[in-house]
Amino acid sequence: MVRAHWADTHRAIGVVAVKEEMNTDDALALMRAQAFATGQTLAELTADILRT
Repeated sequence: MVRAHWADTHRAIGVVAVKEEMNTDDALALMRAQAFATGQTLAELTADILRT
């Protein structure tokens, strides 16, 4: 389960990086900040990103 989560998270980082025109480190930081701000887990946020 954890391994699948990170594979999906890696894909979501790429989506965010392209969409926001930033590098992958910044995309992950943005995702973590968004998850914290909304009370979601990173896995939940990843699922939301990949659903859209």
